[in-house]
Amino acid sequence: MLSRGDLDCVVGRLETGHPEQWQERLDITPLWDEHLAIACAPDHPLSRRREVSLSALRESPWILPPRGTHTREIFEQPFLDDGQLPPVPHIESISFHSSLSMVATSDFLAVAPDSAVRHYSAMSMVRKVRLRTPFASGRMVFITQRDTASPAVTLIATALRDAGNP
Repeated sequence: MLSRGDLDCVVGRLETGHPEQWQERLDITPLWDEHLAIACAPDHPLSRRREVSLSALRESPWILPPRGTHTREIFEQPFLDDGQLPPVPHIESISFHSSLSMVATSDFLAVAPDSAVRHYSAMSMVRKVRLRTPFASGRMVFITQRDTASPAVTLIATALRDAGNP
């Protein structure tokens, strides 16, 4: 949509498979690394453990993003690298906000950006599961059409750069 001019800017990740001709027409500004985290309800047994292994994670029911999403791939890779099959989700949800809301009052676990888990944790809705080995991170970027950024988009880019570099 950005390459067609339907959007002025995008905050997200670059993944493999983006056509080079699009990248030549875009300005891409790195912002920050975003790690994935596991969330559970405040009274979930894993919330009290100091260090949780991958095998312990497999014992709980899961809410995960659909197959083929970047988050799901990042989530599943450590299990595969460890010779384990990843957990099979009971629920698939593309919205980590919905997943975290469901986790808050259930026995489910969910994977979400660490910043979102910290936000919901600050409201005492969820707790971050302390993993023995953290999940990989992804670089968040700000993308605009080259040479067409409006003053409003420039202000957004500046605010995002400042927020990522406290």
